[in-house]
Amino acid sequence: MNAAFAVGRLLEREDARSKLLSMKNFKSTLTALTKMLYNKEAGPRKNACFAFSCLANSKEGHDRLLGNVNSELILDQLVRLITDTDDETAWFAAVTLRSVGSQKEGVFRLRDHKSVHSVLKKLVRGGGVKLKTDLLTEVKMTLDILGKLPKLPALS
Repeated sequence: MNAAFAVGRLLEREDARSKLLSMKNFKSTLTALTKMLYNKEAGPRKNACFAFSCLANSKEGHDRLLGNVNSELILDQLVRLITDTDDETAWFAAVTLRSVGSQKEGVFRLRDHKSVHSVLKKLVRGGGVKLKTDLLTEVKMTLDILGKLPKLPALS
């Protein structure tokens, strides 16, 4: 659990991020973080969300996240974690989705995801859950980001 937090802190620093991302076994780090997202306890889930949010904040990290074999599993769980009973986990999940949406490729992935838009919209409307202000702000910012780019024309 603390390792995920440490990975996140390293990813925040440009010099450390480039070294970490160039490690041969970084894929296994992403796999371990993905497993932590599904942990029964809040601490590992929160720290994994934090690490993924830090990863998605750089172009190289963003590309690694979306290019990872588990990227759909990661996005699926982040959407679920937005309604986590642990407020910090929910907030970090929302921050991560916003970070994914910070790059054009991420916007398209979030738009194409089966439930991102509908879950975010439901949360803004109230959806039976009272959100803290900081979480609601992240959800609204992500929805704003998803609405900015025009949809791609259908290929014929």
